[in-house]
Parts: sequence; C-alpha cells; structure tokens
Amino acid sequence: MMDLPLFQGGLNWSRMRAAKKSFQQARHQTTALEERIREEVRTSWVELKSLEKVKATWERALNLERAALDGIKEQVKQEIVPLREELKSQEDLVQKEIEYQGVLFQMAVERFRLLRVLGLLSVESLGLI
Repeated sequence: MMDLPLFQGGLNWSRMRAAKKSFQQARHQTTALEERIREEVRTSWVELKSLEKVKATWERALNLERAALDGIKEQVKQEIVPLREELKSQEDLVQKEIEYQGVLFQMAVERFRLLRVLGLLSVESLGLI
C-alpha cells in the first residue's frame, strides 16, 4: 500500500487518524479488562463472604454435635443407652468435622483467588523468597 496524500498535510492527517483509532482500541481493551477484573473481584468477595456465613453455621452445628455427644456419653455412663449410640454420635461428629474442613479449604482457595485477581499474589507476598 502506498501513502499518497490527496492534499497538503494529508499524510499527517492520515497518521493522526490511525493513531486516534489505535488509542481508542487500546482504551476499549483497557476498559474491558478493568470491567472483567472488577467482576472477578466482586464474585470472589461475594463467594468469600458467603463461605464465612457457611463456616459460622458449621461451627454452630459442630458445637451442638459436641454437646449432644457429651450428653450421650453421660447416658452411656449411666447405662441408659448402649455404647453403640456413643460410637454413632462420635462417627457423626467426625463426619461433620471433615465437612467443616472442606469449607475452610474452600475459603482458603477463595482468598488466594482474590489475591490473584488483585495482583497481590506473588512469590514475595507468600514469603517464598
């Protein structure tokens, strides 16, 4: 392609138009990236806050389960209920604690995702250097 200005200053005008178009494209890409990052941060934040509520619910459930186990242990001591009831209650508690650990894991993953999206996840920030 050949640049042949049709009038005095046409080449400069053409270059300026191309530069404006390039600038507008770069601005559009930057805006789109900012919007995507904002959405990722919002999504991660909402997920983290939701998981905090789930965690609190699990903590209350575990406390109730522990209290129930204590009650069953006392009943076993007094021979009101058989030992298998205590074992079943212990099994239930262990299962709930495993599920609770899953919630804690999900929270850790979401925190790291949020740090990554914010650009704060680095070797230095993790203390690896």
